Amino acid sequence: MVFRIVFAGGPGCGKSSSLIPARDALLAAGIYCEAVAEAATGLMEGGLKKEEVGAYEFQRRIFEQELRSEDEAVKRVEAKGGGAVIFDRGVLDAFTYLDGDDACRLIKEYGFTREDLLGRYDLALFFHSPAKECGGDLTEGNEYRMEKTPAARRLLTARAEKAWGDHPRIRHIGWESDPEAKLRKVAELLLTELENV
Repeated sequence: MVFRIVFAGGPGCGKSSSLIPARDALLAAGIYCEAVAEAATGLMEGGLKKEEVGAYEFQRRIFEQELRSEDEAVKRVEAKGGGAVIFDRGVLDAFTYLDGDDACRLIKEYGFTREDLLGRYDLALFFHSPAKECGGDLTEGNEYRMEKTPAARRLLTARAEKAWGDHPRIRHIGWESDPEAKLRKVAELLLTELENV
């Protein structure tokens, strides 16, 4: 069995920085685990530019890469006899970065419904951003970040919460100014959830 976990939430809230420590916590507890980095950064590092291909095509390529990366990781963990996979973002983020009509068109293009995409994950950890206008962004220096203002980050966070909010097994990770406290909270929550599987 493979337990599939997605780290969801707005930009700069600690998803990516929690990915490897969360994997390591599960490994230390004797649970085989793989961590899958978000697709967007890798594609942009490879030269993909939204302004060159357009918003829809940009998100379509990210969606396709996420599908492929997720499926490959699940197969690798199955081959190891089972365990967990943690994804930094997931395919449902199409609804965060595209308007509803375009997101629906995209997933339909691949033969999915929204419910199909929710069903790809056994657990969704939703990371919350700080309430403040400024400060607390953990990835401020990331050159691939597309949102440049606190207002843009808040909008994306709200859209992400709407996209993931009806996952049947969503758990919320509140903002922590202490990164170590956040990592402990994530690890404890994951271990508790996996005990109940």
